[in-house]
Amino acid sequence: IPQRVIQFFWVTKEISDIHQTLEEKYHNLKFKGLKLHQCWERFSIESNYFMNTADWAEKKGLPVFIHLGSDKEVIKLIEYKKNHPNLVLIIGHLFGLELFSEEKFIFDNIYFDISTYQVTSDERVMKTINRFGAEKIILGSDTPYGKDNLKKNIERIDRLSISQREKDSILGLNIKNLLGF
Repeated sequence: IPQRVIQFFWVTKEISDIHQTLEEKYHNLKFKGLKLHQCWERFSIESNYFMNTADWAEKKGLPVFIHLGSDKEVIKLIEYKKNHPNLVLIIGHLFGLELFSEEKFIFDNIYFDISTYQVTSDERVMKTINRFGAEKIILGSDTPYGKDNLKKNIERIDRLSISQREKDSILGLNIKNLLGF
């Protein structure tokens, strides 16, 4: 069902003029966010590639889904975010959750994705809810790799000892609100 798949644009390091390319692609594709993946493409949060992409997204008010590659990069992202409060981030697979949790800084505009069932344990999901609130958790903003992963994640959320409002938020309302639907 096309109206159920919301497109994000994967920004690659091969793009020479990020701002121009993103403007063109945004005009043609009408995507709702950007994706960056440090495991597929090695880059630093301190790189022009990241900063130009984040700058464009922040100006457009679009979220950036990022799959971080190391704790060192999580720390760099935390520092970057402190200076860019309007940048909306979706942190893939709860990567770096403990480092975000240790911060005293209030993180507005940061969300945590739990799409890959095997790497986001019930315990870590509950830690995220307890520290940041259920309204900061998103299911389905990344590919649900693996057999029955989407089903398993939905079942997990249904069995957690949280309110129905929190479950509804995680299972769709958060991303719906974030993307303005």
